[in-house]
Amino acid sequence: MDKKMNKKGYSDLSDILMFLLVSVIIWLGIFSGFYVFYSFQTDVRGEQAKILGNRLVNAVAEDGKIKEVIFEDGFDIFSEAGLDENMFPNGGDFYFNLEVNGNGIEKIFEKGTLDFRIKCGLNSKGNSPKCFEKEFNLDNYKIKILTASNQLGEKL
Repeated sequence: MDKKMNKKGYSDLSDILMFLLVSVIIWLGIFSGFYVFYSFQTDVRGEQAKILGNRLVNAVAEDGKIKEVIFEDGFDIFSEAGLDENMFPNGGDFYFNLEVNGNGIEKIFEKGTLDFRIKCGLNSKGNSPKCFEKEFNLDNYKIKILTASNQLGEKL
């Protein structure tokens, strides 16, 4: 009768094994979460092209009217749009074309990798640039904007 008292149903080794098993399961969950999160590559080309296009719109228009300063000879589209001109070398990752037509005046601003203008019209998949195109009228002026970005986001 006293033989059954103070006896455990498991040995001391089972405590250690259970601790190790739970630890391994937790670490596998943490590792799997990190692996899934950091393995995705972000593609921000389309959003970059839209942001660039919206900055150009804000550079030529204000309160629904065209800025007359864009027709002056010393107009700097980069400072007006808050852009760095060094980000637009030929062969780089960005391109923009801004055309303002109307009242016998035509003003064109173009900078970046000129091949993107053709690639935007091809609708090709894969490593081709993502494009943003916008066309609107302000004060009898027709404004066309084409922007492109081919800067892929990196893995985190």
